[in-house]
Amino acid sequence: MTVDYGNIRGRFDPPLISTCVERLEGLFGEGKKKKGAVLKLYLNNFKSYNDSFGFKFGGLLIDEITAFLEAIDEADIYHIRGVEYVLIIETSSRAVIKTIIDSILQRFEEAWHVNSIECMCSVNAGVIYFPGHANTPDEVIEFLELAISESSRLGLNYLVEYDEEFIKKHRRKSVIAKQIPNCLKTGGIEMLFRPTFKCSTGRYSRIDCRMRMFCEGLGLVGEAEIYPVAEQSGQINSVGSYAISKACELVSDLIKQKQDFETVAIKISPLQFLQDRFVRDVAEMIEEAGIPANRLAFEVDEVAAQSVFPRTHMCMHELSEMGIEMILTDFGTGSFGVSNILSMSIDVVKITRSLIWQMDNTPNGASVVDGLIIFANKLGLKLIADGVETEAQAKMLAEFGCEYQQGRFFVNAVPANELIPILKSR
Repeated sequence: MTVDYGNIRGRFDPPLISTCVERLEGLFGEGKKKKGAVLKLYLNNFKSYNDSFGFKFGGLLIDEITAFLEAIDEADIYHIRGVEYVLIIETSSRAVIKTIIDSILQRFEEAWHVNSIECMCSVNAGVIYFPGHANTPDEVIEFLELAISESSRLGLNYLVEYDEEFIKKHRRKSVIAKQIPNCLKTGGIEMLFRPTFKCSTGRYSRIDCRMRMFCEGLGLVGEAEIYPVAEQSGQINSVGSYAISKACELVSDLIKQKQDFETVAIKISPLQFLQDRFVRDVAEMIEEAGIPANRLAFEVDEVAAQSVFPRTHMCMHELSEMGIEMILTDFGTGSFGVSNILSMSIDVVKITRSLIWQMDNTPNGASVVDGLIIFANKLGLKLIADGVETEAQAKMLAEFGCEYQQGRFFVNAVPANELIPILKSR
């Protein structure tokens, strides 16, 4: 069953959507015995072709994609909106369903031909099997939307299955998202501080801030979960501002105690750079804390920095002009071009921990790390090795000329009351 919406962007036929819903009603619900899967496809970069070549071109591209999907004998196709398709595959064979889905995703890895133009139109996909977790058409639509959203976060031409594992992860994210506001109000988000060792002095001279929170029903949740959930739930500004304010407080305390240190670093989400007031808010927090801006450092990871590069570039430049140190983390993943590093306001690069691990476990691992250290030193950038776990790694990095090192070999992240003795030790 196929729906043709013509070449007008945004046009769709509500009665035909109802036809799809009616079909779903026959497949889902109590006592339903039929087996199969519902697959949803979302063309995530289709709009760019409409904008570049016009609506007619977009319509021709849709026609070619629709024709490909129509040729799948085992599936009924519902083109529910301009960039959205629903495929109903009624079969008890998971192998058949997997083969169909794999062939669809493989096709989207290849170019589509419209007139004389080859274009790559990527897709995000979500699938739910029946009978299973959904009992009504409304639940099917809702759950597939959640799967599509997760697929968009993970990458292009990515399939997400709405299954027990997905449900567990989604519920966990939901619990965290709902408890973030209360933790921000009550101080339930705890800050931990990880010192960085400086080889030339034999002391800890820099500090990274990390956060964790206690969630009822989940226990302790680390920063690796808090930031993504805050980004997806629209709470990243509140969480980010809280972290920056705590870093400012620590800088103020260390200065008052006449403690010798270089900077206190805090992670920054790329979404924070998109806020018009971000730079001004940072300036106000620094002024309120009464600290010099050059004692504060902001960490931005390689992948995140390039996702909104123009805006990131501008904000990093403005923050650097204020005196804040800018740190590029996950250095060495290969996703961030050298030209970007040269054009951005970067003072420090932090080698990704996976490369430190490869120093001991792959033939060329040490050579790669050595090359990155030489590269950073030639550019006049400070370099930090993250994830140092053994004495052999620490010695090798020092021989390569890596001045700053951090990881479990030295010290783990600690609460504020344990930080000063570490900074004073050799």
